[in-house]
Amino acid sequence: LTSLSGCQLERFRHEKYSCQNSNLDIAEIVIRNAKKGKEVKIFGYDGERTGIIENISSQLAIIRTEDGTLKLNRKTGALSIQRRNRYTRISCKLSVFTL
Repeated sequence: LTSLSGCQLERFRHEKYSCQNSNLDIAEIVIRNAKKGKEVKIFGYDGERTGIIENISSQLAIIRTEDGTLKLNRKTGALSIQRRNRYTRISCKLSVFTL
């Protein structure tokens, strides 16, 4: 039993990034399954859309959407957005729920 107490047994992880940027129509980004090819929910002020995880590590998630690419720092919440030839960088507040 002592050897198991040092292990992190994580069955469920829910990452939420609160960005609150009305210009980019991004209020929150939610990652429920942090694996390549899985969907990410992006909640905006005009509705909800999805993105696909193209690449993910413990530090960075690269998400492809209809209108661009999101690079999300999973440690700090920093978000870089590329839409065509425009780049924008914003800061999001990270909250993680695990079971």
